[in-house]
Amino acid sequence: MRKLLLKNLLLTLLFSFLSAGFIFSMYYSASEPGFEAGQVLFIILIIAEIFGHLLLFLSALPVLALAKPVNFANKSTRIVYYFGGPAALTILLILLIATSDGFSEMLLMMVPHVTFLSIHTTFYYRLVKAQQEV
Repeated sequence: MRKLLLKNLLLTLLFSFLSAGFIFSMYYSASEPGFEAGQVLFIILIIAEIFGHLLLFLSALPVLALAKPVNFANKSTRIVYYFGGPAALTILLILLIATSDGFSEMLLMMVPHVTFLSIHTTFYYRLVKAQQEV
């Protein structure tokens, strides 16, 4: 079970990183900034994606505690371990964005969080369905 959870977490990280990178590259190509502004924007987007995904991955590590059957059997515990860290980090970022001056620019920093949580949710439902079938 622990190997499956780790595999799902690493696949979530990979797919989320690739999809957020695709969204960032689409935004970068559509924004058409000047040469210097374009370089700065590209660097900011890359750094934001790398650190955003790193923090999301670290906050999702408690999912490995679900390898114990006692933790996995309790639905509320399972949800807290699986979604607690990434959801708390996303809520914190939403609060930071809501209080900042550059709302539209800061909203772009939500892309890694949205992609990570959506893919993480998909793997959660697949995991629960697979465990119910056993």
